[in-house]
Amino acid sequence: MNNYLKVILLFTLFVQACSKDEVEKVPSPEYPYTYGVLSKQELDIELQKFNSINTIESLTLNEFGILSGSVPVSLSKGLDSTLVKENISMILKTYGNFIGIDKSVNLNISTDISIRLTGGVDVSLGDYFKYGLIKASPMFLLKQNKLKDRNMENVQVKFYFSQTDNKMQILGRWYPEVYIPEEEIKNPDQALAISIQYIKENHKDVTPLNLSNVEKDKFNKVLYPLQKENKVEIRECWEVTFWDNSVKTLVDTQTGEVVYYLDYGGMI
Repeated sequence: MNNYLKVILLFTLFVQACSKDEVEKVPSPEYPYTYGVLSKQELDIELQKFNSINTIESLTLNEFGILSGSVPVSLSKGLDSTLVKENISMILKTYGNFIGIDKSVNLNISTDISIRLTGGVDVSLGDYFKYGLIKASPMFLLKQNKLKDRNMENVQVKFYFSQTDNKMQILGRWYPEVYIPEEEIKNPDQALAISIQYIKENHKDVTPLNLSNVEKDKFNKVLYPLQKENKVEIRECWEVTFWDNSVKTLVDTQTGEVVYYLDYGGMI
């Protein structure tokens, strides 16, 4: 083989190698984990399980197989810690599997249940009653804060006590089922660039962005339930916070989508 052909061959191999490196990575077919509307057969099976243990007519399962409805409670003497604990504990013990919380989850109702006060401050159920922070018709939240070493965002079961209707309404679900990607397709640098562009295009009122306190090496990975028409997708995201502007975004580590935006400055 003469030198000219050797050069051509080496150049061809080099181009092929570069092309392989430049092939864009795509998410695993298993990503994201999706929780959707159940088929009729699946829902019938879940309803059969539910009906075998249910004793409250005002409770049922929705099309996702999630507990839905309310429980009658007597609030004629007002709301107190014992009443709240007893009713929430009953739901968790009897219907936990239908809100994604099985019996293996170790919970302390006094400390794990929280109430959001005006200004976005969360207090525990125990402190709520201990310090007399009671307000009309409070919403008690049981948050799923962590899953497989990832923080969770906006995953919670809500217990709403209505003194007008004398009932406790149950909303929401935990998502213990999840697929964690083996590697990130979008790195922190890319996530930051995506966030900046997104805010410039969609939230000009908070620009210019101050990047002096943005630490890319400290970006956290979080799991976020992205609500779509008839399903929930559990997305793994970079949490990108612009501290001086009081805003944050969640950028999907696999697709680069901005799936959540929060201006928490207005909550303070």
